[in-house]
Amino acid sequence: MQRPLFRPSLTAAILLINITLLLYGCSAQEGSMPPTSTEPSYAKHNGTDSHSATKKKDKKNEQTVIASPKENSSEGEGSVAEQTFDRTQPKLKGISLKSTDKDIRTLWGEPDNHFVMDEIDPIDVLEYGGFSFGCHQSGDVVFVEVSGEGQSTGIKGLKIGDNEDQAERTLGKPDHDTNYVWSYEIKSALLRLDMDPKTNKIQSVKLFPNNNV
Repeated sequence: MQRPLFRPSLTAAILLINITLLLYGCSAQEGSMPPTSTEPSYAKHNGTDSHSATKKKDKKNEQTVIASPKENSSEGEGSVAEQTFDRTQPKLKGISLKSTDKDIRTLWGEPDNHFVMDEIDPIDVLEYGGFSFGCHQSGDVVFVEVSGEGQSTGIKGLKIGDNEDQAERTLGKPDHDTNYVWSYEIKSALLRLDMDPKTNKIQSVKLFPNNNV
């Protein structure tokens, strides 16, 4: 029998198959590789990339922005620490008659309402939620009034709506007592409590100059 002119050897055939498989495997591996990430390694932790980390950081910063008391001045309560009543330096809502309109704004922020009482000596009135201040044009405080139901007066243990027993425990016996008004003379100042004669509860508290002294 005559042999064919060309027949590749078994070894050559095996080599050709191996080369083909090798090339196919490299091509498949190259196509299956994910794109190279440009994110730094420190930005990934437990499946969190740098974008998520930035969002969490921004969210944390947002949570640390807390409104100051004076930005919530209309709420009033808790914005100023209450003080024990001091007859030598009486205050309401943390403000005395020696304070100025700048002191008021520093403590309570801008008022909810502002108007001028048309008198011979005009008085600027700064109104907040449940309390107000009056100032001369020079800026000096001329009166403080607290009238909001349940509102703290700034005097420890005394708020609007308290009964006369609580008022006496906090302030002592008044210098003057009528069915409608309790008053305390303090140097050149006067602290006045307007009382409801039917319920004996405080309706408002005012601090203003005592012109009788």
